[in-house]
Amino acid sequence: MSTPENQRKRKQILIALLSGSITIIFLEYFGFIYPSLRSRFFYFLARINRWVNANKTIEEQREVMDILRKVILREEDVIADKQIHIEGVPVEWVIPETEIDKGHVILYLHGGAYVVRTPTFHRLYTQHLADQAGTRVLLVDYRLAPEHPFPAALDDAYAAYRWLLSAGYRPEKIAVAGDSAGGGLTASLLLYLKEKGVPLPACALLMSPWLDLAGTGNSIIRLASEDPQLTWSNLEKSAALYCGDHSPTLPLISPLYGNLSGLPPMLIIAGGIEILLDDSIRFADRASIAGVDVELLVEPNMGHVWSIFNMVIPEAEKANRIAADFIRDCLTSTVDETHSHFLPSLLYDSRK
Repeated sequence: MSTPENQRKRKQILIALLSGSITIIFLEYFGFIYPSLRSRFFYFLARINRWVNANKTIEEQREVMDILRKVILREEDVIADKQIHIEGVPVEWVIPETEIDKGHVILYLHGGAYVVRTPTFHRLYTQHLADQAGTRVLLVDYRLAPEHPFPAALDDAYAAYRWLLSAGYRPEKIAVAGDSAGGGLTASLLLYLKEKGVPLPACALLMSPWLDLAGTGNSIIRLASEDPQLTWSNLEKSAALYCGDHSPTLPLISPLYGNLSGLPPMLIIAGGIEILLDDSIRFADRASIAGVDVELLVEPNMGHVWSIFNMVIPEAEKANRIAADFIRDCLTSTVDETHSHFLPSLLYDSRK
């Protein structure tokens, strides 16, 4: 039987719960909870996804990505006249809401371990990057392994870059960017352009780049239990499919082993709990020793390519602003301007 006393207690409990919820929402919204509750929930789901998809074939993984594309992307996100082919390579223009200069462009190479593509996330992210940088993006749908092992992806990236030059884009007004395998492919493209004597772009943005397909980084072991997304066993299979008959230490496959001298300024963004962390740290160290202007940002509690998940990870916003500013500054600087030299291996905290 409900008494006045019981009703009073229930009311007090409801008020306490409501107050607590409002307090948590306030602290989360203004960044006082770190890592954010949203990022914790995202990585909780990522662990479940990793477990569910652990034994899926490449074909099954691609089917999942296609389903996500159909569910998440709206029809207006896929506009036919933005999609063209360059020497048989499908590419797509992503146009910013406000464009600073139509002579500026970001050549973007998506991730997916060289075996899958994730059009849902990359269309959304590249639109966000384009809007923040005020620069159009050319998203390259390069060929994938195992149907097309190395050097197919590199050839496609090279063809897209050469097409931009032939279309009138000046190299000092081109930025190249990529995440995960696309980040590694970005570095490979730079080495390939240097090898071919082709003018290099103004700068490069590498997000959680996969730079060592031989898997020699200590973080693969050190962070195996912390990484909510990646396992080396899966990456190793993808590496073998992409490498084909070539050695995984070939510099154009694993840029970590290349001669990095003469490369343009680079910004590298990595997560502090991803197993590929040492790829970024070692690459930044070697690039710095080679005289390259390089900045490495490591967010301590974030995973693989965390900065592209800005729609669910609030910590990504500051990193994306830094990335957009970096690209915009590089593309608007004059050729004879010198870029500041950054120390590698900097710990980054989005709360600051």
